[in-house]
Amino acid sequence: MSNRLRNLTRLAVVLIAVAIIGNVLLYVLGNSPFNVHDLSIERKIGSNQVRGVLIRTQIGKVDVVPIEGNEIRATLEGKTTKKWMKDYQLVVEEDQGLARIEAVQESKFRFFDFYTDFKLTVGIPDAKLNQLQVETDSGNIHIGSVDASEYLAKSDSGTIKLDIKKGLIHAKTDTGEIVVALDHIDHDILAATDSGDITVQTAQAPNALHTKLTTDSGKVNVSLPDYRDGMIGEGGPLVNLSSDTGNLTIKQSEY
Repeated sequence: MSNRLRNLTRLAVVLIAVAIIGNVLLYVLGNSPFNVHDLSIERKIGSNQVRGVLIRTQIGKVDVVPIEGNEIRATLEGKTTKKWMKDYQLVVEEDQGLARIEAVQESKFRFFDFYTDFKLTVGIPDAKLNQLQVETDSGNIHIGSVDASEYLAKSDSGTIKLDIKKGLIHAKTDTGEIVVALDHIDHDILAATDSGDITVQTAQAPNALHTKLTTDSGKVNVSLPDYRDGMIGEGGPLVNLSSDTGNLTIKQSEY
């Protein structure tokens, strides 16, 4: 082995040792990327004057659930490295009947953040909302049986699932699946995804319905009583489903 190669080998060993020692010291001091901590932030707001709810998050998934009481309760939970614990904020405010709930990551670009797993849970009391809107960057969206006249759900790359009784529905995701389960279809349903399946399932068979189902390479399956030529009866709500590569399904099943 030449002297030059031997020196390079020694240098490499020294650098590796320094890196290991440095990471151990950072871990002991609590500043290592491997120092993982639990994050939990809760905010509340009165619901008596609220007629609409807007939920946005740049991080993680969203779960909207019904709760008892007279307050809307938002909780952001997850794990992250200690260094970034204060980088996450949960904003909850109300203005003229609209409750705005937003989970924010203040630093847009950062390195060595290996652990970021978050869930935003929003509990809404039993009250009729005019509109419930949920938006995520890449997280999944689940909306439970919260009563609203209109539901809007949008994600760039997450799945969307609604378990509701009824209402006007707009659902859009670029790369995820969309599932709508409801008691009966009495308003229009508009759902679109670029590369996922879309399923609409209703407990009660509709008396009137018309559909617009568009897919480039997926299959279309409608298994509703008296469904023929894209409709049931005359008039009724529109079910407009669109997917580039996914399957489209409308069926009757238990709610």
